[in-house]
Amino acid sequence: MPINSKNNASPFFAPTTPRAIAQTPGGTRRSVKKEVEETKSTVSGATSNLINAIVGSGIVGIPFAIRQAGLVAGFFLVCLCAFLTEKSLRILVETAKHAGTSTYETAMEAAFGRFGFLFVTINMFIMSYGALVSYLMIIKDTLPYVFGISDLASRRAFLFLVSFFVIVPLSSQRDMANLAKTSRLSVMMDIVMVCLVAYLAPIGDSLEQVGGFFTLVKSSIIHGDTVFIGLGVLSFAFVCQHSAFIIAGSLENPTNARWSSVTMRALWVCAGLANLCGLSGYLGYQDETQGNILNNLNEDETLANVARGMLGMTMLFVYPMESFVARHVCVVALFSGRRAHEGEDAAILNRRDRRIGLTVALYILALVPALFFENVGNVLSVTGAISGSCLSYIGPGFVYLGIHGGEFLEIVDNIWNTHSNATNRETPEMKALNAVNVEDLSQAPSEKCSLTRRFLKGVIWYLIGMPIWHYIARVGASGYKSYQREKATKSPYISKLGNAKANNPPRRQLGSFGSLYPSDSNLSSYQQGNGPHITLIPPNSNRHPPQNISLVQSPMVEADLNATTEVFDYVVAIGFILFGIVALVAGIVSIFYESTH
Repeated sequence: MPINSKNNASPFFAPTTPRAIAQTPGGTRRSVKKEVEETKSTVSGATSNLINAIVGSGIVGIPFAIRQAGLVAGFFLVCLCAFLTEKSLRILVETAKHAGTSTYETAMEAAFGRFGFLFVTINMFIMSYGALVSYLMIIKDTLPYVFGISDLASRRAFLFLVSFFVIVPLSSQRDMANLAKTSRLSVMMDIVMVCLVAYLAPIGDSLEQVGGFFTLVKSSIIHGDTVFIGLGVLSFAFVCQHSAFIIAGSLENPTNARWSSVTMRALWVCAGLANLCGLSGYLGYQDETQGNILNNLNEDETLANVARGMLGMTMLFVYPMESFVARHVCVVALFSGRRAHEGEDAAILNRRDRRIGLTVALYILALVPALFFENVGNVLSVTGAISGSCLSYIGPGFVYLGIHGGEFLEIVDNIWNTHSNATNRETPEMKALNAVNVEDLSQAPSEKCSLTRRFLKGVIWYLIGMPIWHYIARVGASGYKSYQREKATKSPYISKLGNAKANNPPRRQLGSFGSLYPSDSNLSSYQQGNGPHITLIPPNSNRHPPQNISLVQSPMVEADLNATTEVFDYVVAIGFILFGIVALVAGIVSIFYESTH
């Protein structure tokens, strides 16, 4: 349901079903339901949109990040952030398919309820709105100078005219696939801009002053005192998870393999551009490298102004990407009905008044501060750092650990013998510590070894923070069980991402969390048609289980096989959460460091 339930009374926000006039053979005209067909993009188009969403304006700060982290450390951190981003994009979409959801916020809601839904939607709006304001400010500070406009009033007028006649029409498109062509153009401009930075950077003279390339490498392997500042900048240069589901939903036949192809191609290109811009910029200016590498270029150099113009032009095409995200948040937060809650933007915004109204409202909200404020960078950077870390790293880890919480608890139980299903369970460290007494000294060597092993397991339990991960998984598994039970009472839902179908489903008993997979007695009823048939059996219940419900599969999307969870996947999910916390702290530190130096 929408965040503001009062909007239900307004026809503007009320759920609607698209209809068309059909004529029967007898000549009778009647109104019939008509499904909205969303425009889909190819793998190439989706890749261009994802690259455009990632690169944005952050690429001009990569040289500064390498300066803070160190030449060698910076290069590897760029590759690490690209790898983690690619992995998180695949984890998010694949886990959402497993849960039968099609948006980031509903995937989080499936495990953590209303709190998870609000956590994602609020952070998505903060992230996207901050980007909208910053993109308009970059346009105001770059493009007018290319045309010889320098006074403030003229730059404001220039921003309004260009944004109104270019940005608003692009942002008013209904489907993300319609932006594929402009995204390709934006990617080409990014490549030209990076190449101009590499060409104009005085790398030869700079290296000669320090005694050569290898001398610089030896002195700049890693800067331990400022490496986290560099990490804070780099970790948010690849933020795009808030737009991942919109891009994945726009992909024609979005199977896991096709989405993996999109993410792999996009991140390889982004990592290549980031390293080329970052390394060439740092090698050319070293300790003089500024937060925006374009500020290092000679203002009187024609090619330098061309590079600045390219950055401003790309903002015209990046803005609509973030506008789609902010508009999506408005749809799920303000509009009523199941379609709106599930994020079917094409169906809700098929009405032109809704689409244009939301687009223009968001444009005005972003334009006003961009016109009348010269520097809101610190506020936007802090909110971006918090929202970016929550959406890019912490969120994916929680989604995976929560939805797959039942399997995680089984793994933990097998290792630590926690007996998660028991009502009165005793944690392994308590068992180990309680078992150590004076009589243990006279026990046989094998028994002493067993006690030692149990004691070490108890110590490791705390060292790796297992009580936290155990609690998150337990809450997520309980919430996911409730979500599946509630879903079984609703009509089948066609996910635009497609659903996952069973592939030799394992038998798992979740004890206090109920049985999520069939036991031997009903294994034959577990069909492998258009998605898995799920039976939820509450523990200690004498009621008959609900009828098997089949997830409806869109005829345009091939069903993916349910991937089996591995221990490594949970390690990666926990690593995302930890990295997100570090990135959040590092990001805020880097912002205050840059503002005071």
